[in-house]
Parts: sequence; structure tokens; C-alpha cells
Amino acid sequence: MNERDIRTAFEHLKEDVMTNVQTEERLEQITKRPTWVRPAFAAFAGAAAVALIVGAAILAFRPGSETDPVPPATGGPTTVTAPTTQAPTVPGLSAGTVLLAEFGATPAASDGLVVVDGWTVTGDGMGGLLIDRGDTITRVAVDGNETVLLDAEGLREQPGRTALRLEDVASVNGAMKAVVVIAYGEEYPDIFQEILLVDVESGATESVYQMVAVEANITRVSVAAGRMVVSIAFEGGTYFEYLDTAGQPIDVVGPFYEEPLGVAAVPTVIDQGVLSPDGSTFVYLEIDYSTIQEGSVPIDIVSWNLDAGAETGRVEVELVDGARPGRMDFDGVGIVLERYLDASEGIEQLPPLRAGSLANGTIVELDTPGRPSLVK
Repeated sequence: MNERDIRTAFEHLKEDVMTNVQTEERLEQITKRPTWVRPAFAAFAGAAAVALIVGAAILAFRPGSETDPVPPATGGPTTVTAPTTQAPTVPGLSAGTVLLAEFGATPAASDGLVVVDGWTVTGDGMGGLLIDRGDTITRVAVDGNETVLLDAEGLREQPGRTALRLEDVASVNGAMKAVVVIAYGEEYPDIFQEILLVDVESGATESVYQMVAVEANITRVSVAAGRMVVSIAFEGGTYFEYLDTAGQPIDVVGPFYEEPLGVAAVPTVIDQGVLSPDGSTFVYLEIDYSTIQEGSVPIDIVSWNLDAGAETGRVEVELVDGARPGRMDFDGVGIVLERYLDASEGIEQLPPLRAGSLANGTIVELDTPGRPSLVK
């Protein structure tokens, strides 16, 4: 890793820890129970699965409002002539292959597992890989050729930091699209988050959702079969938005909770809605903070049928020995779930948990650490 990679990784890590410090302080006020203790100076571990962000309200808006952020640059991908990091050539990725990303990892590929040096990795829908390298999204084709699809430095001309995060890949109107969340600015009112669909072959971008994010956060985006589920955390609660791929609301029935999420008598947090490839079902994480014990985090992985508007399954998982949940992915059958340790000296990636099928509830620990995704 070069100095730029290290600095970018540290910024990612720092932000997520600060988010979760705010979350835990808020929950302490709500429940009057001991909650997780995380040092504010520790490195950031990615978009944590259960982040509640404390602050003012958020305002969602569509392109055309008076406060629209500057639209991102469009155009084709740029060929990487001498990349500082490499991914393995991975011809013929099959559905269910586990992809792991970790900064500084030695790239490797074997049956059922691919490891890359990066922040997040997904398949590209064509047998290759998409890799979030911190400040760029790159594509590694089947032949090993690497191109830059999106560069944070070129997305906004106004002053202020621009950060990007690879979320998913999906077929949209017959073309494979990378789903990317962009964050602009550093202080209100110049804090925006935006969801982009980036054409995997041409690099052309389309903005489908924008939000004024005042201490709020898009924590996960999943796209499949013309549907999009956006997980959003804000002061006092978490919720899902159900949209089409143009960012417009759709008429489906999602999970309902009698109490506001994260407040009042039921300090429950939900997050990480991830769609099945056919778009009919999604899974999400549910945590009742009143059940958390020191060093132990009980989590329910809930399956929900959007067509029927009903819960279809629930698997209980307990993270022990101080492990924290991170990114989750779902291929319609099973899941992978990131785990990490947060200590004063920094973040330690742990081997993710893997359930080949949620139907039988069997969950195993993988042998290799990293942030996981599944090829779909």
C-alpha cells in the first residue's frame, strides 16, 4: 500500500468509528444501560451494520431542487496503465463465490473464494470484479485488465471532501451497473449523499437519489430486478426506503415496528436491507440493544418477502469476544457477514461469518479475514 492508500483507509475507518460512538452515546441516553465503548481516535471499520447517527433531521430530494449538489462528471472509464495494487485474474466467477476485500491483503483466488487488496469488492456481472480502492472504483475484467470507472477527485469541483462507497452491482435496463454512494462536503449545508448507477462497461453515471445528510447516513443500498432498497439511519431511528431504479417510490410492504426504531421502549435498530437477485425478498439485520451484554452482540438476520409483505424467516447470530458487525451480503439463499474488532490501536478485520443457506440456520466462520460480498 502506498501513502495515499493508507491515508484513505484511515479516513474510512475514522468516520465509521465516530458514527458508532455517536450511536452508542445516544443509546446510552435512551436505555440507561452500558453500551459498547469505542475510542474516538480508533480507525474506521466501514459502514457499520447498525449505525444510528445522532443529529438533525434529514431531507430527501430529487434532482431539480434549489439545493441540488453539483452533478458528477460523466464519461468512459480510464485505463490503469500501472496500478499500484493488483487483483487476481478471476475467469468464470460462479454464483455463490465469496469475495473478500482487505487493504494490504495479498490478492489470491481459489475455488469459492477471491481475496483482493481494497475496501470493498463485488462481481461485475460479467465474470470480473469491481473494487472500491478508497478513492476510486476500478473494474478488473476477466482477462485481468484494470480500468478506473469512477474517481472521487473528479466528481465535484466545489471545495470540500468527496468520498465514495461501492454498494452493489445489478442489471438495470439490460446493462450491468455498479451501485455507488457518494458523499460531498464537510459542513452543513454542503453535506450531500447521492446514489449513482455507474455503467460497468462505459463508466457513464446516472444519479438516481440525493439527500441532504445532516448527521444522517445512507448505510446500505441494494438493487435487483428493478427494485432498490435504501437503508437510512438518522437521529432517533432507522428505516428503509423502497424505490425503483429511477429513484421513485414503489408500492411494497416492508417490516413495521410499533415503536420508533431506536427510541422509546424498544431500542431496536434495523439496517442493511439486501435484496435477493429476483427482487422479491430482502434480508436485514435487527438488534435489540436491551439484549446486548459486554463482549456479546445478539443479532437477528430477518428475511422479508416484499410481495407478500410478511416475514419469512429469522436466524439468530451472536457475535462474541468483542466482535462487531459490518457489511452483509445476500445471494437469495445465504449470507456473508463482516466482523471486526475495534481497539485503541486500530481496527482488526476478522474472518466473516457465512451461511450457505438461511433455511437451515447453519453459520460457519471463514478462514480468511476481510469485508465480504457474494457473486450473484
